[in-house]
Amino acid sequence: EEQEVIPSVNDLPAWTFGFEDMGTTGDFDFNDVVLKVVPNTANRAKVYLCATGGSLEAELHYEGPSGDIYFGSIHQYMPKLTNTNGKITQAPVLLGEVSWPDGFTMPTDAYRFYITVKGERINVNPTPGQAPKAICVQGDWQWPLENTSLVTAYSMLTKWATNINDASVRDWYKHPNKTQVVSFE
Repeated sequence: EEQEVIPSVNDLPAWTFGFEDMGTTGDFDFNDVVLKVVPNTANRAKVYLCATGGSLEAELHYEGPSGDIYFGSIHQYMPKLTNTNGKITQAPVLLGEVSWPDGFTMPTDAYRFYITVKGERINVNPTPGQAPKAICVQGDWQWPLENTSLVTAYSMLTKWATNINDASVRDWYKHPNKTQVVSFE
């Protein structure tokens, strides 16, 4: 009798999202909602809530191939101001898995993860010249401490934003000012 072969499922690179719930009028710390998304080779992606620095009611969604998936209010999973004031005090919360079909990539599909705050959709927007309200970076990104601007926490960001083709600062998100970001240790 022949055994069924179960395909192995390998995790692909993880991505971290930072959302600013008040947009450009906020403190620009991008820690109001912090997600980690880990796609795998089985066309799925695990979604984790890592931090909640925002006090506004934020609801998490994923615009998938079969329609919108509503995860609910982020504060039902993690209290306000969690994991934004120094060290990690609560482990990330697995919110679930979503469909991540072949052909989906973070550079083109990051916008699919979004929050709504006061009726406004906030997601990664690749439109040049507009101030971001959400960012997505590859790997285990250390988000800024509460009330610390992203440009203070990552001094190379301004140079990169001025010229995104400058290879010397393309990995700005890997070079935090250590005293201005959350510590994973």
